[in-house]
Amino acid sequence: MEMKFGKDTYAIALICIIGILLILGLSWQSDPNLKGLPFIPSWLYNWTDSYKNATIRTAVPFVGLSLIIGIWLSLKKASFNKFILAWFILIGVVVLAELGQYFIPSRDADIKDVFWGMVGSFIGLGIMLATNLLTRLFRLKSK
Repeated sequence: MEMKFGKDTYAIALICIIGILLILGLSWQSDPNLKGLPFIPSWLYNWTDSYKNATIRTAVPFVGLSLIIGIWLSLKKASFNKFILAWFILIGVVVLAELGQYFIPSRDADIKDVFWGMVGSFIGLGIMLATNLLTRLFRLKSK
């Protein structure tokens, strides 16, 4: 099934590009703490800057981004393979973010961050894929 691109595709693409640029920009700051950023609400930087959330915090933006992508793929009735492709692209983003940190003297590339980015992406896309499957099941049972 071929996907058609309309205005919604461009809107979702713009949202995703902004999301990816935010992820990369925040990942490549010299200070990993978000407290000094004026556009981050205090409840969010208090949670992310807490030591106990230092590794899992990588998953959060990827859950959000993958939910947006998953919603779009669902609306387009995309195949399972498109969801897998989206997951691999998101893994590429988290790997790029970590590779960039390798070149920043005050930061460290961390394989755990790659893992949590993969998990976050899997959760978001998985929620939408499961929603698709359940919707299809209920439609089949109601016929």
